[in-house]
Amino acid sequence: MKIRLADGGKTLWTLVLGTELSETERFAAEELISHFREMTGITLRTKADTSPCTPYEICIGHGRHATLAADIGDAEFGLEDFALSIHADRIVIVGNRCRGTLYGVYEFLEEDLGIRWYTPDFTHIPCRSRVEVEERSCVIRPALEYRETLCVHQGFGDPIWYVRNRLNRAMATPLFGGGVQWAGKQFCHTFHSFVSPEEYYDEHPEYFAWREDKGCRVTGRRAQLCLTNPDVLDIVIGKTKQWLRDNPGANIVSISQMDATKPEDILYCQCPSCKALDEQEGTQAGSILHFVNAVADAIRDEFPYASVDTIAYSYTTKPPKHVKVRDNVILRPCFNGDLLDEWYKVGKRLFIWDYVTNFRHYTLPFPNYDYIESHIRGLMKHKVRGIFIQSTYDTRGTDFNELKCWLYAKLLWNPEKEISNLIPEFMTAYFETAAPPLMQYLDLLRERIRMAGKPPACFVNLPVFYIDNDVLRTADELFDRAEKLACSEEILARVRRMRLSVRFVELMYMDPADPRRPEMVDAYFDDLAELGVDRISERNELVDAKEMVLNFTGLYELSEALPGAGYSPDQI
Repeated sequence: MKIRLADGGKTLWTLVLGTELSETERFAAEELISHFREMTGITLRTKADTSPCTPYEICIGHGRHATLAADIGDAEFGLEDFALSIHADRIVIVGNRCRGTLYGVYEFLEEDLGIRWYTPDFTHIPCRSRVEVEERSCVIRPALEYRETLCVHQGFGDPIWYVRNRLNRAMATPLFGGGVQWAGKQFCHTFHSFVSPEEYYDEHPEYFAWREDKGCRVTGRRAQLCLTNPDVLDIVIGKTKQWLRDNPGANIVSISQMDATKPEDILYCQCPSCKALDEQEGTQAGSILHFVNAVADAIRDEFPYASVDTIAYSYTTKPPKHVKVRDNVILRPCFNGDLLDEWYKVGKRLFIWDYVTNFRHYTLPFPNYDYIESHIRGLMKHKVRGIFIQSTYDTRGTDFNELKCWLYAKLLWNPEKEISNLIPEFMTAYFETAAPPLMQYLDLLRERIRMAGKPPACFVNLPVFYIDNDVLRTADELFDRAEKLACSEEILARVRRMRLSVRFVELMYMDPADPRRPEMVDAYFDDLAELGVDRISERNELVDAKEMVLNFTGLYELSEALPGAGYSPDQI
């Protein structure tokens, strides 16, 4: 049954504010009022829960008016849970006072009123003189405890985009109901935040890893700690407690190894005590997990709400034979697959760290679209409780980065969403008249991935298996059409920014001896700057990248001969 909320600039409906609303619930009411006003031109009237009950009420938060919705019942709500009831003369949105009611308002605005928050600078609010919604009722409890996409253009410094899409880390402020928040300066690779070589090594080299091959305690940014040293444990416990005291809104402290993946950089401790513990557990994760358990035990009484985390990454991905982590320990595997089932036996709170871009080449097309749905749902089958999606995070993106981050946001909130519906919706809204050829381009890349039967990889050089001269030739034709179809300068700029990915591959596939190439490299980097793209790799600045692209050096050295090498722009 359709329920009319507005018609011809008028409404019969009134907003009822529940009793003792939290700051976040009052903000939720303001969000509903402002979005409804922008959609219809109507400012909803408000009244208190102490006023008489009347028909046509939208009830926000717990109260006497909300209890008139029989299908709400006495549901108990976790931090982010809510109930939504839409009936002929009463709409009730009620949930946990922390974030539940707020999320219920966003559910109503998005799923029932058709509002979308695609990017921080692009919100779609349909303008309607008549607004109708379908009768329904539901209780929603998010599938994941922790949901985050890391992408600079999708929320860095803009927590409202996060909260509206129900991503719950960057919005950790009282107004937005808090969230998942790490204490300290970093949320991973934190060993040196506790015990830095600069502060401790000269007087206490015993705090750092002993290496058998070097015959000494090592230092440097890759050096790990000696995790069986009791003084190191005391320092880490003390700083963990202090960080939590200094950050009362935080609920996690990361105690995690320094970043190292190359064999020569992996400098875990091999002193007799650490080595014995790791051999007992059959993995270098053993000493870390025993250490983390000791910290978790030490903070429990003063901070019963807080947890410590550590990562399973690089040399610590193998699960231990014996140790189980405390219930206030979070494990963050930086991988996926069947090994997650073994890690679930070690600890029940798994937060996955997932990579969805090529960190060597941000501008290289990364068409993983057909793996997003199955991947998220597959992780859910492994009983993960949090997912962190790391994309292009330190620059404005190319390669349809905005699309991907929005897709992940939707799937993290509701893993049953269908990519086949979401992609055309976003593309049509964001690129308007230019969308059709751009969707053909995405279909072209997706088909290449399907044919190969494997997804793109995160740390590879060119050439890549899913792009050849035929793909580039078709891509150029499709982007030419898209640029001609762009209906505004803003849309044209979006199309040109996405095309930077294709132009990058063309430059890398060109014959190095082609006399036109230096001028094309200059033009490419000029356009990067014009379109707000600060980096094309995690590893270097644009000025360095330009020199390496020009000379095929560093990251931009081809990993193998190109098929039919020696393309020129005329052949591509």
